[in-house]
Amino acid sequence: MKDFFKSFTVNLNEKSCTCQRWKLTGIPCSYVITCIHYTKEKVENYVDDCYKVPAYKTCYERMILPINGSTMWAKTGLSSVKPPHLRRPPRRPKKNIVREANEPKVGTKFRRTDSVKKCKKCGKLGHNKRSCKWEVGGNSKLSEAT
Repeated sequence: MKDFFKSFTVNLNEKSCTCQRWKLTGIPCSYVITCIHYTKEKVENYVDDCYKVPAYKTCYERMILPINGSTMWAKTGLSSVKPPHLRRPPRRPKKNIVREANEPKVGTKFRRTDSVKKCKKCGKLGHNKRSCKWEVGGNSKLSEAT
């Protein structure tokens, strides 16, 4: 079997392929499946028995009993498991720059705190052109008529 620049040898009688995937997983690799289709046989006949339904049923034929909650477990004299000790990361630590009180934090935008918005449509203070509620072109007469 050839695949681009590599070639693999498949032996269906010994259930082996030189790529070793079939041997490792028990499931035929793409090269083996190509050979099985070429010989017009079923792929299911070449899958390992552990993947078939009878093996699954024998594995789970006994009843699996539930276990009690952690509050009902037997107490041991051992201490509780603690999280691992945190180590210093293997690189230079980041610099913490001491900033002045009036200096903005890193990553924040400069805001216009002293200026008041003035609308360019109606000329009033407190909002801008985008948020203006001023009605254009006599729309107020239409709303009064209905």
